[in-house]
Amino acid sequence: MESRPTPTMYRVTRELEFCYGHRLLNYAGKCRHLHGHNGKAIITLRAESLDALGMLVDFAGQKLPI
Repeated sequence: MESRPTPTMYRVTRELEFCYGHRLLNYAGKCRHLHGHNGKAIITLRAESLDALGMLVDFAGQKLPI
């Protein structure tokens, strides 16, 4: 059996740091008061090929919903 070569895979990753606040209504603990947290989202996109400019994606032109 002949094995097929593994295709080249390109990846690009963007890390987003953000702050958010919340409170829990009808809750007796400390989370009933408005308070904040820091969050981090790591988004990785993969593709087998690049575009004509040699890019996987142009993050400057994209608005990714989180």
